[in-house]
This record gives sequence, C-alpha cells and structure tokens, in this order.
Amino acid sequence: MSSFRACPNITTLIIDSSLLFSSEVFNNPALTSIFNRLNTVHIWADDIYFPSKYALKFVQRFPSLTTVQIEVYSIDTAVPIVEIFLTGLAKLCFIIIDFEHDSLLDDPFPRNYIIDKRRQSFHLNKNGEDKIIVKIENRTLYIRVA
Repeated sequence: MSSFRACPNITTLIIDSSLLFSSEVFNNPALTSIFNRLNTVHIWADDIYFPSKYALKFVQRFPSLTTVQIEVYSIDTAVPIVEIFLTGLAKLCFIIIDFEHDSLLDDPFPRNYIIDKRRQSFHLNKNGEDKIIVKIENRTLYIRVA
C-alpha cells in the first residue's frame, strides 16, 4: 500500500515512487501548495527507482526541501540527480540515497565537487564548507550540505 502523508502541520512526505511519479500526483496542480510546504521527502522505490529524467521537475515541484531521501539502482545513476539537487534546492541540508549497486567510479561525489556546486548556485561561504560531509556506508550515500 502506498503511503502519502501531508497536511498543514506535517512537513514530511513519504511516498512510493510509482505513486509520486504518476501523472495524477506529480503533475497535479492542486497539490502545488502542499508540495511547496514540504521540508522532507522520502521516496521508496517500489516498481521504479528515482528516475533521473524527473530530477529537474522534482526540484521545481518541491522547492522548500531541506531533506531528500531516495532510492536509485546504482550510485552512478545518482550523479546527475545529486547535481540537480545541489544546484536547485536552496534550503537543502541532507541528501540520503540508498542504492543497489556500487559505483564504477573511484569517487562519485568528492567533497570539493559538492562545495563547488553549492558555491556556484548559492554563494556558499568559507564557513559553510566545514559543515559539508560526504559518506558512503552500507549502500547508502549521505551528503550533508549545511
């Protein structure tokens, strides 16, 4: 059963990927005000992993997010998604990505890459750089950007 939770006092959405990316939900203009108030989104992969083709539209639909947790097939497929999140979500603090397959790349998310993306998009100052943490553990990528 899909879980869809959002109300005026709750700023978290927990939802299956197939439901979120269905046209009835993702492209529904009646949900815009709810999506704009959300701080945290956790998307469970049921029939599909988080599709990179929706990353830009996702950022546009959920501009106030501070925490995003998604599931992807492999960490390599997360590279363009993370870039879009880093450059498009001004309030972003945490990205958590669960993945099924390890990376073919030596270091898919170097700390300096994260710092550069945040600096280019949101003028990250030197003091903010100390707060950035990138860690991969047990097939989960953790990125703290604030």
